[in-house]
Amino acid sequence: MRSAVNKVLTNLAILKVPTRPNRYSTMADYTSWDSLTDRTFSGRHLPATAAVNPRLPKVEDLAELYERERFVESPKSTVLFSYFAQWFTDGFLRSERAKPGSTRDLRRNESNHEIDLTNLYGLRSDVTRQLRALEGGLLKSQQINGEEYPPYLCEDGVPKPEFSLIEVLRFDEQSAEKRNRLFAMGSDTSNLQVGFVMHNVLFLREHNRIARQLAAAYPRWDDDQLFATARNVLTVLLIKVVIEDYINHITPFLFKLRLQPGSFPNPKWYRQNWMAVEFQLLYRWHSLVPPTYRIRGQDVAIWDTLFETELVTSNGLGAMFEDASAQAAGAVGLRNTPPELWHVEAASIQQGREVRLRSYNDYPSWPAFRASPPSTRSPRTPRCARACDGSTAASTTSSSSSACSPRSRARTPCCRR
Repeated sequence: MRSAVNKVLTNLAILKVPTRPNRYSTMADYTSWDSLTDRTFSGRHLPATAAVNPRLPKVEDLAELYERERFVESPKSTVLFSYFAQWFTDGFLRSERAKPGSTRDLRRNESNHEIDLTNLYGLRSDVTRQLRALEGGLLKSQQINGEEYPPYLCEDGVPKPEFSLIEVLRFDEQSAEKRNRLFAMGSDTSNLQVGFVMHNVLFLREHNRIARQLAAAYPRWDDDQLFATARNVLTVLLIKVVIEDYINHITPFLFKLRLQPGSFPNPKWYRQNWMAVEFQLLYRWHSLVPPTYRIRGQDVAIWDTLFETELVTSNGLGAMFEDASAQAAGAVGLRNTPPELWHVEAASIQQGREVRLRSYNDYPSWPAFRASPPSTRSPRTPRCARACDGSTAASTTSSSSSACSPRSRARTPCCRR
């Protein structure tokens, strides 16, 4: 009975919006063969506006809608939830990166559009190969203080030849000393913040654990088969965590969804993944970030958690997860974004305008884009929404988390205890 209910509710949840492929993409204002096949451009649910509303305020004038007046704690989520959300979505929500000598095209993305652990394995097979030990299906690793970690990327501040394809965001801004502590990992953001590092280390250890178990069970398998199978298993484990912990944590459903792949042999919604620009810009939960992080009894500033792998190696992975599970995240809503992240909010609003997203009010028939009940909004939300109209990302920050049940608090570390 539970399996049948799970199947029905999963289908109902997914089919609240039209299935892919979307008619439009950020490539052009009309549908073409190229716009239906070129996934370097982001998909879009509704066609672009003819022009950006000239009455919209300047982006910088919207800062007061985001700036934290006082820290409002989430009644539901911990720092671990925000760490996982950042790390997980970075695997498939990837706008085009700025490149020397060229202008960044905000219509484009650098995503595989898959939940494929790009964070760990990289975007391309040649990057993956540099991260592999090429023996026993393992990823390269090292021992630090008796624990397993990725290998260091650099020596004397210069990337090692074996990692010539590994990229790190803002690498040139780091000192030689800090570069020597960067890990060789799949995504250019894997070293960016301590939460990224923690999850990459965790999943590296799990990949190698699975590979060792497979090698023992199937001694005739070669390195390639062991590696590929371990990656497949780990990807399914990630999807299980996403559905049964992450999604169940953020949805209002009383029934808890579960991973049940055998129930969906060929559903109408099973289509090639293609991330939509609306989804990318809605996924801005920067108000989850607390003013400081509490690590081993010390308050650590946000800036001091960037490109600092030593926070993990010196304290241990288990201790870092314990601290993240014990600290409340911020409530998602207006006037609760830390000042350190206003520039990220501003960039999202600007991107929404440059790709000419439709007004928030043009999405009333899409349940996924409906506003929160009035009781959960800031008293000034209506005015704020009008000020940001034309930027879907800005409007949706008025939503707020609801309290979780004692049962959900007990079963997932994302909930406060």
